[in-house]
Amino acid sequence: MTWFQSLPTLLQTFWGIAILFSTFFILQNIMTFIGIGDADGADAGGLDADTSGADLSDGGHALGAGGVWELFSVRNFINFMLGLGWGGVCFYNLVESTTAIVIISLVTGLVFLLLFALLWKLMFRLESAGNYDIHDAVGVVGDVYLRIGPSRSRAGKVQISLGGSVHEFQAYTDAEEELPSGTKVKIVEVLSGDSVLVERV
Repeated sequence: MTWFQSLPTLLQTFWGIAILFSTFFILQNIMTFIGIGDADGADAGGLDADTSGADLSDGGHALGAGGVWELFSVRNFINFMLGLGWGGVCFYNLVESTTAIVIISLVTGLVFLLLFALLWKLMFRLESAGNYDIHDAVGVVGDVYLRIGPSRSRAGKVQISLGGSVHEFQAYTDAEEELPSGTKVKIVEVLSGDSVLVERV
């Protein structure tokens, strides 16, 4: 504590962010890999859960159906703050300008966000690899991954287990209320391509 209290206020802030969000990051990944809940099961500030970030499977676009809103997730917020904190800690003594160190920290946070988003998407694609018939998904219960707008107003995403693998589909609902991330839903119809219609369980 004596060492910490001797640090400048800004560096104390960076260390606090780095330690706090490193702890969140470790716990989040432990829970994800042992299957306790969904690390993105909650919204950050009312915005959508992620994703998980970059989606390279659709014509080279950086993001999936949710566009830029997929970046606003609990997981990606933690990744951003992780990069911001450690960026500030690592570059603090290398940069004299306070403004410059803050900008560098913010950029580091964005790099962490995009890098981890890409890694999660690639891991998910590997896990989801394999041949399957999307029509076999009808009747299967899964989780809303990216929130779904009411009355088919906005596509979201769902994740289900099918044929021993996890699959992600673009999803709509006829419900009159939004289905937030983490909601249990059942696939009731295949609409087209990899789009499905779901209802709350």
